[in-house]
Amino acid sequence: MRCADAIFTDSKVKTKLPTKKEGRYKKDRQDKYYLRHTDYQFIPLTELQKTKVNSAIGEKHDPSKYLSPRQLQMLANLTKKQPMISEEFKSTWWKIAS
Repeated sequence: MRCADAIFTDSKVKTKLPTKKEGRYKKDRQDKYYLRHTDYQFIPLTELQKTKVNSAIGEKHDPSKYLSPRQLQMLANLTKKQPMISEEFKSTWWKIAS
């Protein structure tokens, strides 16, 4: 279909197609930079979610599509400055822990 102008490969591979040498991956100085500067950093996320949310924020897209309903509620509570743990939960927790 001729949708690519070349393939990335190491020099050991022999092919009739035009090739480009593999690039080197360089890790950012601050991993998940955009995520760390938003309220999303306070929500429990999987590593994949962290990567997708960070990328979405950096590209100025809506990262909420990568969150579960519960995570969205946590985010809403953060932005409203509401506690993430209810008072009922706290009182029950201290009764059990004591």
